[in-house]
Amino acid sequence: MDHGTGKTTITKFLVEIYNREELKVEIAAPTGKAAKRISEVTGHTASTVHRLLEIGKYEDSSIEKIFLDIKPIYADIVIIDEASMMDTYLITYIVRAVQKGTRLVIIGDINQLPSVGPRKSIRRFNRIRNVRSCKTK
Repeated sequence: MDHGTGKTTITKFLVEIYNREELKVEIAAPTGKAAKRISEVTGHTASTVHRLLEIGKYEDSSIEKIFLDIKPIYADIVIIDEASMMDTYLITYIVRAVQKGTRLVIIGDINQLPSVGPRKSIRRFNRIRNVRSCKTK
């Protein structure tokens, strides 16, 4: 989704719908600034992805150790905002942590500057079977 296409508005409405249904919603973004912004817009507390996963920065531990120590995320819905800023490792950690039956909503802009880490992870989701993709213009 491109800049100005309503990603934040869509997120706000999703949170409102899920809250009405009394579902447990977790919202996270790759940076503290992005998490604060989505919290302000939705009225729902958001955290950084690292905090949601309960991991430190990659430099604090080996990538393999982090992968083995991933804590499960118990929620009905997990919304990841600004996902295009995330690298492949972070997306992999999220997918691994989300429990069976949990809906994972990943929102981002494929035309945004690529993540600092390895590979453009959000573009890869378009190639996975059983993943629904929605694009706005």
